[in-house]
Amino acid sequence: MQQSPRRCGPIRGSFDLAKVIRDPGEKEVKQFIQNHLDSVNSSLSSESRAVRANMYTEVATAHERLAIEIEGIEHRLDYLWEDLQNLRHDMVVRKTGKEFMEAKFHKRMSEYEKKLEVLQEKRDEKHALLSSMFAAGQF
Repeated sequence: MQQSPRRCGPIRGSFDLAKVIRDPGEKEVKQFIQNHLDSVNSSLSSESRAVRANMYTEVATAHERLAIEIEGIEHRLDYLWEDLQNLRHDMVVRKTGKEFMEAKFHKRMSEYEKKLEVLQEKRDEKHALLSSMFAAGQF
């Protein structure tokens, strides 16, 4: 029984390394790039969602504070108006000391008008701020 001689050494004939080590095709390269972009977009999306959620929370908090301030200003305006009406009533009811009451009324009236103007300006500023926030799309 004869054995065939074993070959040792280099492979004879043409040998193309590129055929053995497969070169990725265009489709696979595109898929790799797309997978990488999807991964990056996913991480950016979660970060942007967190930032957006934080921004919405801050804006909502600011909106609530402004609404509370406006409500407080309007409450004080109502109180001032009621107080002025009471003074006017006191003037009509009390005939005695009419001059004193008129002076007291006019003094308080001018003080309240000043307060009223300041409060209305604050209210208008708050409303303008809210309007600009809505216009900027922050809600």
